[in-house]
Amino acid sequence: MLLTIPVCGYFEVNCYLYADDVSRHGFLIDPGAEPQKLLAVIAAKKLVIDHILLTHGHFDHMGAADILHRTLAAPIRMAEEGRLYVEDSERNLSGPCGVPLTLADVAYFDAKTQPMFQAGACRLQALPVPGHSPDSVCYISLDEAIGFVGDTLYQDGIGLTTFPGGDPRALWYSLNDVIFALPKETMLYLGHGEPVRVGSLRAQLRR
Repeated sequence: MLLTIPVCGYFEVNCYLYADDVSRHGFLIDPGAEPQKLLAVIAAKKLVIDHILLTHGHFDHMGAADILHRTLAAPIRMAEEGRLYVEDSERNLSGPCGVPLTLADVAYFDAKTQPMFQAGACRLQALPVPGHSPDSVCYISLDEAIGFVGDTLYQDGIGLTTFPGGDPRALWYSLNDVIFALPKETMLYLGHGEPVRVGSLRAQLRR
């Protein structure tokens, strides 16, 4: 089961529920806002959330994470580099937007080890894709041709690199070495906008 749930706080962002249809255990990815809306969907689908996964530490992707963590008793997981963002409202952009927000109870992982997380029969592997921010990761399914890429990609091209820690050279390395290396049929689910297949993306962007 894969559900795209647009949520809107300061910005609209795509939150994703990815779950095993049999066990009903699953992942919640980038819960940026509207926790009650997300809880209602989880309850309606009779899901058990085993992991709350963040693709990076910008506030529009984590705004509901703490409430959901406390309500669902599911760990918040993100790359270690994200600590600089979720603990600093200036770097995570919530302060400049007038809605200061931080997270404290986070289970950090070393993205360089490419850890795998499991919920029921669903498995997601975290791959580092720095560029939009140094903590950016994508979560690639080991069972289906899908991946969740946060803001590494936008609807009309590559992610922005104008925020603190953004690095355009690193982003292009991430695209060429990680994203474009995925099978061409892989469908990538973005933080903002509609999904895109790797094959189409290669044809559009590859340098």
